Amino acid sequence: MEHLPQALRAGADMGAVSDARLLRALDWWRGLATVSALPLPDRAQIDPAAIPDLLPYCILWDVLHGPDETRLYRCRLAGTILCEVYGRDGRGLMLHEMFGDDTAKMQAELDVAVTHARPFHAEHRMTWAKKEFYKYRRVLLPFTHRAAALRLDGRPMDDTGENPGRVGLLMNVISFVAE
Repeated sequence: MEHLPQALRAGADMGAVSDARLLRALDWWRGLATVSALPLPDRAQIDPAAIPDLLPYCILWDVLHGPDETRLYRCRLAGTILCEVYGRDGRGLMLHEMFGDDTAKMQAELDVAVTHARPFHAEHRMTWAKKEFYKYRRVLLPFTHRAAALRLDGRPMDDTGENPGRVGLLMNVISFVAE
């Protein structure tokens, strides 16, 4: 992590998170990680009934791994509160379609969470949605996606060079900051 710019290095320090919703999300994620056979929880462990208070404030990002470890991110699901604030439903949209000019900054943060397979937090304004008056904090929680790491014949892809334990989904939990 030392090679990261200071702003990204600070985001990897979960001790700096003080927001109640983000702490709740971190505690829930850590609880899942303790029962996982892998270093990270798998997306199959996400039980919506266990986190109804977090769901309206979540975005689930599919991590699409390309050649040379390049990544694309596609919104799988956006919570109801976030859709209201954004003014649209982000389902199916790619990261660059949601964040426009802010894509590089957002991609760098998502990439840190994926590359290092650990949570990441940040604070931003919604400049990309033309709503600069909204300030928010977020935490990115990485999950494996073992189901996506199976070949069509059901055998693990690890014998073909794939890593079934790598991050396949990021849960982005957001909390708005009152000013």
